[in-house]
This record gives sequence, structure tokens and C-alpha cells, in this order.
Amino acid sequence: MMGSQAALSLVTNGTEPSRRASMRHRALLLAKLVTTTNEYSVRMRDLSATGALVEGEGIPRPGTDIILRRGNLEVLATVRWSTDNHAGLEFEDPLSEGQVWAQINPALEPPAARLSVYRPGFKGDQVKAEERAIERARQIAAARKFLST
Repeated sequence: MMGSQAALSLVTNGTEPSRRASMRHRALLLAKLVTTTNEYSVRMRDLSATGALVEGEGIPRPGTDIILRRGNLEVLATVRWSTDNHAGLEFEDPLSEGQVWAQINPALEPPAARLSVYRPGFKGDQVKAEERAIERARQIAAARKFLST
């Protein structure tokens, strides 16, 4: 039994194996870590509702409270671990599904907003341009509502 505990300790660096509360999305996104005294440019390597993996020079030490800033996203976080040029961040408040989606797929609509014009008995090319524009406006409004939650 002691042998397996020692092997587990080597694999996990002496910490308990992590149990992630939310799905991680792989990414390569530019972001900033802001502290009370400095600002660091980083690359976000993955993102979830509860945290992120970042990579960059001079990342603050574990325990440091920071603001992760990317575009219109600003989230309070704590550096939980760091090694060389990588660090794991834990968000103070989880991001919504819409906030995560907006960072990972900024040019795409969230899945819930992907709707199509459906008129029984008509083919897509028989729907008038005006009807398409109205439906598109409705889809955009639904996407904005989804992203704001």
C-alpha cells in the first residue's frame, strides 16, 4: 500500500488528484493578469467556468489575487499554482456558459441561439429575404440574451 501512495505522490506532486467541477476548453487566447502593482501579458491555454490555465513570463506567485482581463471579460481570480511560466487560476465566481462560449468561439453564436427558419411545406429558398432578415434579428437577440446570462 505504501508503494502505491508514493507513486501517486510522484504523479500528483504530493497533492490530491484534482476533481474538476466544470469542463475545460482548450484555447490559445491573449489575455492580461492585473495585480495591484503590475500587469502581465499571458496566453490562456484553457478555460472553464471555474478557472483557467495561463502561460507567460513573470506570472505572480500562488495565493496572489488578480483580475483576468480579456476583451470585455474581467474576472477576479486567485493564482492557485505556478510552475516555470504556467499558472492555474481559480475564479472567485464561476463564469456563465455564455461567457465561456464568447471567449472560446467569439465569432459564432452559442448553440442555443442556432435556430433556423421553419415553415412547413416550404423549402429554404422559398423563404423571402425579408423573412430571413426578421428571423436573423430574432436569432441575434436570442444570442445576446444568452450571452448576458
